[in-house]
Amino acid sequence: FGSRGPGSVSWPECGVAYVAYGWWGEGGGGVIAGLLALLFLVLVLVALFAAYVRMTGWKHALPEALEALRSDDKVRVVAKGNVTALLPNDGWLEPAESEAVLIFYPGAFVEASGYSVPLRAIAERGIPVAIVSVPLRLAVFAPSRADEAKRLIRDWRGHDKSYRWVIGGHSLGGTAASQYVSNVVSKGRQESDPEHECVRGLLLWASYPGPSFYEIDRKGLDTLGIFAENDGIIRGEKVERFKEEMGDNVFECIKGGNHSGFADYAPIHGPFGFKDGESTISRTVQQELIVELSVQFLERINSIPHSEMKNINVATSYGAISRVG
Repeated sequence: FGSRGPGSVSWPECGVAYVAYGWWGEGGGGVIAGLLALLFLVLVLVALFAAYVRMTGWKHALPEALEALRSDDKVRVVAKGNVTALLPNDGWLEPAESEAVLIFYPGAFVEASGYSVPLRAIAERGIPVAIVSVPLRLAVFAPSRADEAKRLIRDWRGHDKSYRWVIGGHSLGGTAASQYVSNVVSKGRQESDPEHECVRGLLLWASYPGPSFYEIDRKGLDTLGIFAENDGIIRGEKVERFKEEMGDNVFECIKGGNHSGFADYAPIHGPFGFKDGESTISRTVQQELIVELSVQFLERINSIPHSEMKNINVATSYGAISRVG
């Protein structure tokens, strides 16, 4: 460690030194000790990271969000495994050729129930919604969890009807949603595998797609991105690329809104120095606008005849929602 005096060597350096000694020292006889030391170092770093996130950026659902997860005469709440479904009571048992269902991924470190207020409002408008929980509250660790949500919806709604799955998410959850959609389309599973049939939409709340989404054939797939003017977390070149690649027809911006206004959680500031912008409208108003934009998007997908679904051009098909503000 050079000329630095006692006490100037950090504990990570000590750990690395011990790993190196275990690996190469004593003629290589300490390989197992080195691996154990490396494992210990990794576990310590993970534990410290988890503790830091929990103290500074772990976003718990507010009481009003938890209250929205109660069943009543408008919405039936069904929870199983990693999925909570919000099923409209009105018309839920009415036969239909097909219907749109929204499967939603939460943002980074946000408790999944934090989105229950706006998502319940969507369900009250007659559109089934499923919220997925993810490991460590990071959707990128479980991008295929939508499959579990599909199974739950089919179990409750029936296996003999057709569904138009719309995959959505907030912030990092939206990126995971785009990854799921990209995987389904790129593997050719849209029409051949019943469990993956009819993935017809991507709904992004304060988010942007992963790079693979721009490389797939997006015919038959509708997209909407809803952003907020004062979002301090999601901005910059990735959002600009979304607008350039997808066109203004699929980009909506809520004036005065911010990143945390898409859900009901605390705190509003995340780890690593991320800080959300100040909202100039109430959380209630922002969510009402988000719900209205989302419902119009979902109803549009629901209304397109099957014979026309494959001919949708995502870059030009969407224009039913006027820009907010």
